[in-house]
Amino acid sequence: MKKQTRNIITVLAVMGLILSVYLIMSPLFKNNTPQSLNCKNYTDFDCPSVCAVCPPCEVCSSISCNSKEFCQSIGFNETWYENLNSKKTYCTVEQKKAEVCTMEYSPTCGWFNESIKCLKYPCAQTYSNICTACSSSNVEYYTTGECPK
Repeated sequence: MKKQTRNIITVLAVMGLILSVYLIMSPLFKNNTPQSLNCKNYTDFDCPSVCAVCPPCEVCSSISCNSKEFCQSIGFNETWYENLNSKKTYCTVEQKKAEVCTMEYSPTCGWFNESIKCLKYPCAQTYSNICTACSSSNVEYYTTGECPK
């Protein structure tokens, strides 16, 4: 009788161990389809390819990770972020410390950091050149040319 009880306890312990491993590991193998993935749980930097980066509303200047359907519903072209990302350059520490800039005119769009709360896109200002853009404490990165309208 003792041997039979020990066998039952062993089987139950093994089954409990298997169930525990399953419960711990199952989220890792969950199917992250566009329907099951909550795009809002991601930032614009780690936004999965099944989602898109766009403003959270039609007149917002900030950007966030949203579903592609949402971005399309507000008329936003989902490829703009990839185009912007490939062209943006972050200001270096040396550029931020510039005290004097040349008078050269080479339109540069200085994109504001999070300390600035804009009411509409773009959250940026056109500066005369890279030096004047980066020397502004409000600018985080720049793109060449005038800011989008």
